[in-house]
Amino acid sequence: MGVTKIAINLERESGVFYAGEVVRGTVSFTVSSSVTCRGFQIHLVGKSHVHWHTGSGDSRTDYDGTTSFQDQRFTLHGNYFKTGVIQNAGEDAYFQKVQGSGVILIPCEDRDLARMVLIARVMDLDVGKRDDLLGELVIDAADLARSGQMKSFPLSRNGKPEKGQIVMSAKMIPFASLFPTNTAATTGVAVSRVALKDQCLVLTVHSATGLRKADWGGKNDVYVQCYRPPPTKDMVAGKKLP
Repeated sequence: MGVTKIAINLERESGVFYAGEVVRGTVSFTVSSSVTCRGFQIHLVGKSHVHWHTGSGDSRTDYDGTTSFQDQRFTLHGNYFKTGVIQNAGEDAYFQKVQGSGVILIPCEDRDLARMVLIARVMDLDVGKRDDLLGELVIDAADLARSGQMKSFPLSRNGKPEKGQIVMSAKMIPFASLFPTNTAATTGVAVSRVALKDQCLVLTVHSATGLRKADWGGKNDVYVQCYRPPPTKDMVAGKKLP
């Protein structure tokens, strides 16, 4: 039922890329029936792991270390965009410790340069159950981009003020300059509509601090999600955002 196969094919057979190079490829889905979902995302992660030991037998001591170099998500289809997850962030989450972890890329049209309304939600990731909403807000991303500044925004929840604030910045970049994309004419593969957009909003979440504690037995695992408000629903002051 639904999706029966997902294939990621890189244009470079070796699969090896070096710093500064563009990673190109195709993501293909095989479906047996209609699928309803919020969107398709690709998650790019770069990590290194090292292990060594000294001594032997009862005197052996092992050492391990893991470092994350890249953590970024990109929505291939759908109205759902998110940052990486800051594990064990607690009440204060800082997104720039790992490259790309706070960057949200949202393809858009030329008309969005004038006004681009987004709902942003600060979330606590919970495995096995619904994620907790820590706070939310409405922003005009185009206005934020024009300001050229980092700005702090207060959070609300269910239409009422909530603990915490989020710091963000934004810029608009021509989509083709950010993601050079081959066309179906050269690849023989149908290209998602995301590749045909005019602009790309680069929304950077720098921090989300002073957050309420959602996990009584642990610390918040924080991420931020963004989406365009549903056109059929109104945003009413003092009410929960759609």
